[in-house]
Amino acid sequence: MAPTRILVDVQRFTRLTGLSADVAHGLLGSTRIRVAVHVLSRCEPPIPVSRLARLAVAVDATASPRAARISLAHAALPKLEDYGVVEYELGAEQLRISGPIVDLEEPLGTIRNGDESIERLESREFRKS
Repeated sequence: MAPTRILVDVQRFTRLTGLSADVAHGLLGSTRIRVAVHVLSRCEPPIPVSRLARLAVAVDATASPRAARISLAHAALPKLEDYGVVEYELGAEQLRISGPIVDLEEPLGTIRNGDESIERLESREFRKS
C-alpha cells in the first residue's frame, strides 16, 4: 500500500487557530500532527482513547493502534496543546478535548493515497457510536 498523504489547508488552519503561517507550516510538517489534526477535526468529544487510535490508524495504516495511541498521547496532543490548538485531559480510557480544530463541520485535511479503502474504513469508524 502506498503511504498515505494528508493535505491540510494551512490558511484555514491558521484562521481557525490564530497561529502564524510559519508556525502552522512547522506543525503540519509532521505526519503524526496532520493525522491528529484530521482525526480531531472529525471527532465529537469526549472520545474513547482506543477509538481515537483506531481512527488514526484508519487514516494512516503505517501504525498499529498501540503505536498510534502512544504517538497521540505522548507527542501529537502535547505539541498541539503547547501551541494552544487544543486543550485536553487524558483519562484512563476517555479523552476530553476542546479547541478550534475539534468537531468541525468540514474536516481539516484531505486524504490522498489512491486507495479508497482507507476512506471507507475511516467513514465506517466515524459512524460508530
